[in-house]
Amino acid sequence: MIRTIGLFLRWRSQQKQEHQAMRLFKNWRVFLEQLPKYKITEKKLAIVRLDDIGDYLLWRNFIEVYKQSEGYKDYTITLIGNVVWKSIFEAFDNKFVDETIWVNKQEYLSNEAYRIALWQNIRAQKIETIICPSRTRPLLLDDLMVLASGATRRLATRNSRGLSKVNKISDAVYTEFFTSKNETHEFFFNKNFAAFASGLDSNYQSPFLPSTAAQIIPKQVICFIGASAKSKTWPLENWIELVTLLQQNGFEPLLSGGKNEINIAEEIVTATQVNSIVGESNLVETLSSISASSAVITGDTMAAHAGVSLSKPTVILANGVNAQRFVAYEEVGFENVKTVYTAQYLRGRRDKNYRAVSKDMESIKPTEIFAALQTLLHR
Repeated sequence: MIRTIGLFLRWRSQQKQEHQAMRLFKNWRVFLEQLPKYKITEKKLAIVRLDDIGDYLLWRNFIEVYKQSEGYKDYTITLIGNVVWKSIFEAFDNKFVDETIWVNKQEYLSNEAYRIALWQNIRAQKIETIICPSRTRPLLLDDLMVLASGATRRLATRNSRGLSKVNKISDAVYTEFFTSKNETHEFFFNKNFAAFASGLDSNYQSPFLPSTAAQIIPKQVICFIGASAKSKTWPLENWIELVTLLQQNGFEPLLSGGKNEINIAEEIVTATQVNSIVGESNLVETLSSISASSAVITGDTMAAHAGVSLSKPTVILANGVNAQRFVAYEEVGFENVKTVYTAQYLRGRRDKNYRAVSKDMESIKPTEIFAALQTLLHR
């Protein structure tokens, strides 16, 4: 009963947020209609990608097809990107675009002056074609950026948010749509969308990042203790038990995570004397730490996709939300990944609208994670 009430309250909150987004979209669009019109005189392409780090890691390999394609090889290409993954882009991908416009999403949503200046900057680019490759688009972000561009060609897939009214408003922004080939995993959706939008297929069959490690530390297992939501967070006592189990079996665990996980990390370190870089590394340094490790244990975070991209044996702890899109790697043929789900998800709730609550993660036991790691390392 408690779980049912929690899920209902979360659903109602999400519904309120969607209705609020529709109201703001209508109000903010009034300003966009006042921006100066322009006549297209140059070959300019823009790509809008404002998702978070994990989404970027599952998409970044396909930036290059636009520059290589027959249709866009003579175009100036501008990436409108989320500033949170700027360092990864600059380290690995900046050669594939000509210009960048970085968006601080928090500032954009809260600061009118920042928002208007950004729209004006996008309009000043005089873009001919704009592409929005995200599978699920926020009205106030991706769609308004596309409208701000004033581009005559606007490519996307049909939106897949919870409210059909939101999807209808969102889809009306675009002129051409990608017809999905029923891809389940996000990586393959991104691959096929890029082929549609660029006219050129990619050879990538899995996410890929070049290793930056000088050498691999044979027994180091990097453990990402953080999560982007409470419902994805594994209990502290479970992390302590897992770290202890790893140490007892000759492994050298290394804790990693962001500044929000510093207090949790300190408690795990106090209990186990494990090494920790939590809160100490930037994104590129974190990728280097993964490169140097022999395996990855992580929640449903960007680290899961980084581990896969770096070809590391990767164990993912998942609450089941959007699992088929993001963490169901084994089901689409990835042999170096084991995803361990909550008992609640496995008990017949495996559908695209599945929701979870924080307590669900308690059902994943440290012994299950250790067994999954052993399975991967013995393959």
